[in-house]
Amino acid sequence: MRKKTLWIIFVLILICTTIGNMSVGTASVSSPPVMSIDPATSTAAPGETFTINVTVADIAENDSLYGWEAEISFNPDIVNVTRVTSGPFLRDAAATYGYTTIFVKTIDNVNGSFKVGESIFPKFPPDDPYPPVGATGNGTLATITLTAKAEGSTLLHFEENQHKLFTIKLDNLIEITHDVTDGLFEYPLRVHDVAVTNITANPKTALPGEIIFINVTVENQGDFSENVSVTISYDATDIETSNATLSIGESRIVQFNWDTTDVTPGTYNITARATVAVDDDQTDNIRSSETWVIDVIPEFSTLLPLMLLLAAMAVFALLLKRRTGAKPVDAYLNL
Repeated sequence: MRKKTLWIIFVLILICTTIGNMSVGTASVSSPPVMSIDPATSTAAPGETFTINVTVADIAENDSLYGWEAEISFNPDIVNVTRVTSGPFLRDAAATYGYTTIFVKTIDNVNGSFKVGESIFPKFPPDDPYPPVGATGNGTLATITLTAKAEGSTLLHFEENQHKLFTIKLDNLIEITHDVTDGLFEYPLRVHDVAVTNITANPKTALPGEIIFINVTVENQGDFSENVSVTISYDATDIETSNATLSIGESRIVQFNWDTTDVTPGTYNITARATVAVDDDQTDNIRSSETWVIDVIPEFSTLLPLMLLLAAMAVFALLLKRRTGAKPVDAYLNL
């Protein structure tokens, strides 16, 4: 029969029951705390060691932490646990009021798990067995050292119903509702990475209302198939977004037709931006037309009044010349 993991909490319940007939309840909060593995992803070559932390975030003052426990599983063919030590979060909070903590751990590298827990140790005689406030905020509960055994990947997984946070209220031991976030070990580390490798446009000069054809080359340089959103823009204004699915190593040209009908005449740089849900290298996600620009020139209708004025002046000068025999330049000067 599987051993239960509540050794620390069992001691706490036993002591509390002796002190004040405490009962165990559940505290629900609107924004629950989160127990996590930090970092979210770890990597190391076989034979190398690495460390992870069991952390907690968003412990509220009215539900401060007095004890916790967790069982975390892993693939023992990929990694082994070599050391588990107490983190400062609960220990330092207890020391603020002159209390200590009791920390317990077990390691099972055969089946692939470790169990760890800690609680504030009560004082005797039981006038003030526990500090007025436990640990609050964010912090590290435990630090674990592991050794990579082989290439591959494994979750560092919080076992269901084997992770608990506790507070104390009115002589009652209360379990705090919370969420958990698993960690991942992987070697070699696979990455998500897309890149914009080229951008071209034709023509490079257009009248308002003409179409400029833009080609954007986007490449999947990572280790996963990716759903990519490609957006083109002129200066700070987005033109259009197109979606594409790229397999590992695939490069594709995404085509856009830029309708310049409502574009104010001017000179513009065209920028292409590739976006995926997760990208481990975002330095190559944006490419701009640094070596060329697009010119949207005024329509002929905007030049017509000036051309008509110049033509009228030329005709007027010619008429004056015929009447007076003056040169056109003299005619202008005599106006």
